[in-house]
Amino acid sequence: LHACLQKGNQAIVLRNRRGYAPVLICQDCGHIQQCANCDISLTYHKSSGEMRCHYCGFSHPIHHRCESCASLNVKLQGAGTERVEEDLQALFPLARMLRMDQDTTRRKKASDGIIDQMEKHAVDFLVGTQMVSKGLDFEKVILAVVMNAEQMLGFPDFRASEHAYQLLTQVAGRTGRRQEQGRVLIQSKTADHAVLHLLQKPYLDFYNWEISVREQALYPPFTRLIRLEMRHANEPLVYAAAEALKQELQVHFEHAILGPEPALISRIRNEYILQFLLKLYPTADTVKVRKFLIDSLERFYQRAEAKGIRVKIEIDP
Repeated sequence: LHACLQKGNQAIVLRNRRGYAPVLICQDCGHIQQCANCDISLTYHKSSGEMRCHYCGFSHPIHHRCESCASLNVKLQGAGTERVEEDLQALFPLARMLRMDQDTTRRKKASDGIIDQMEKHAVDFLVGTQMVSKGLDFEKVILAVVMNAEQMLGFPDFRASEHAYQLLTQVAGRTGRRQEQGRVLIQSKTADHAVLHLLQKPYLDFYNWEISVREQALYPPFTRLIRLEMRHANEPLVYAAAEALKQELQVHFEHAILGPEPALISRIRNEYILQFLLKLYPTADTVKVRKFLIDSLERFYQRAEAKGIRVKIEIDP
């Protein structure tokens, strides 16, 4: 970054997490400040002095005393784009810096203003979330820095490697778009991960690796997926309903059912969320599958356990 600044060029710094710090934790009892409505930690936003939930919007001023043990020994951990921008400004006090994330682009045409300043070379470093990787074309950008890449790679989704590869290649494509060669620096605690090595090779090498992983685990394109999501404000009720739905699904999908399991975020807006995953071979008769699914849900909704339960169906989620 220093060399880039010295040459009068520009750099993009990708940190795919907004806010200042994602966790406020008590150093004495380990309590983490959670959202009142969702099973997720609150993110600290320094600009507003708030702890905020990025799912339901719940917020409150930062508490400097632990909610559990009343200790004053609480500490912010981790770094979002807001903190990265602050730290970089401290390291490079003369650098002109802008941040591009959901917080700085809420206002109409705010993103256009950021792009305009980058094009005019009124900015040295652009810090942001994945927004900074999408289709931007700046003459002076010759460096991209990616922070904490392991968080993209460790996401509990069978497409995590694919999405990480897409994002990293996209941000790499923002650099060196004119005569000068671009550089990409990726920081990760899992530097030996296959995806990070495959980024340096032709795309087909990544495809061949990923397709073999999918085939072994029986994920698309070797299967088709149907996800059923159940929601209710009463936790015991949604678990009872899930068992009832599983009994109905087993009539037609006995060996194809995975779950029920809590969703990645198991409670959002005070609703508990459970999920089923149905794995079907691509050759499955979709007309019959549709009929079986409708029949199963009709039988389920006739049961007492189904009262008030919302079921959402996603095909190939």
